[in-house]
Amino acid sequence: DNTEVQIVLVNQGVGVCGNDLAIDDISLTPVEPVLTFTADCDGGTTTVTGTSGGSFTLNPDPGDGAVIESDTGTISGGTAGATYTIEYTVTGGCSTVTLDVTLLPSEDPTFTMTPTCDGGTATITGDTGGAFALNPEPGDGAVIDITTGTVSGGTTDTVYTVDYTTGGPCPTTSSTTFTTLPGDDASFTMTPTCDGGTAGITGVVGGTFAFNPLPGDGATIDASSGSVTGGTAEATYTVEYTTADICPSTSSVTFTVLPEDDASFTMTASCDSATVTILGDAGGTFSFNPDPGDGASIDVTTGMITDGIAGSTYNVEYTTDGSCPTSSIESITLLTDVFDFNIVGDCNGSVYELTVT
Repeated sequence: DNTEVQIVLVNQGVGVCGNDLAIDDISLTPVEPVLTFTADCDGGTTTVTGTSGGSFTLNPDPGDGAVIESDTGTISGGTAGATYTIEYTVTGGCSTVTLDVTLLPSEDPTFTMTPTCDGGTATITGDTGGAFALNPEPGDGAVIDITTGTVSGGTTDTVYTVDYTTGGPCPTTSSTTFTTLPGDDASFTMTPTCDGGTAGITGVVGGTFAFNPLPGDGATIDASSGSVTGGTAEATYTVEYTTADICPSTSSVTFTVLPEDDASFTMTASCDSATVTILGDAGGTFSFNPDPGDGASIDVTTGMITDGIAGSTYNVEYTTDGSCPTSSIESITLLTDVFDFNIVGDCNGSVYELTVT
């Protein structure tokens, strides 16, 4: 059945019609079909050269969901890289041929992500030449290079998911989730002083300090230590600190300089002394400024002047002893009794006037 038969007839010279022909030799040359297979990722197509019209089966049945069309030999639903045996039987069952076929291998989409401060860099450990994408889109400004997988413009300490899809005949996709590096801790404190403040870094050290905005009143700041000097009492300043570590960040602190002490006071004079009333901050010290050099003395605690000279003027300085010491000077003139009177008379026609003070 289904076999080509080549019949060689040899003429014996008897005749050329009917039974006058004798068959001297018959040789049978079977012609078997030849199978070729074109594989794809989940199957492939079979081509028959030679006798067609037979039927195809997978033998043995792979059991992985792969099926073959009996009349065309097309395989589908297979597993990438798997090997199957195709059996082709010529109509009538006289001839059967088999062919082992292997589907195209599955591509390797594996990759890793190395976090950076605002994204990450990709390293492909599988098949190169694919495309990257953020999935889902983060919506925070982060972007990805579809060729290299580099993520940039993101936010520190944020989670992103990247997909990589290979670009070969059997593309596959894998995903990697990673978290960007955390931003440096730029926290610090400011302790007010009388003309500025001192900084205390509670985060990452080694950064720089600056005014923002510049105060314009003569205050200066040390970029390394953050110390503010030359400022104005009760003025408010804003200081920024920017770290210099792996992922620099900036923070701001606003503070108010301490108020100056109140050194105001008044004095009440008598004939050879004076007493003080403190109107501002108590607890300071008193002194002459300048020293009168006339024997008068002053109590450094109360400010009382004793042994002064009536009618003399003294300058008294009071210096506070609080957080931000200040000084003030008051002048005082001791009292004088006034007893002016005149005597007018004449003596032998001469007029005289005596004035006594």
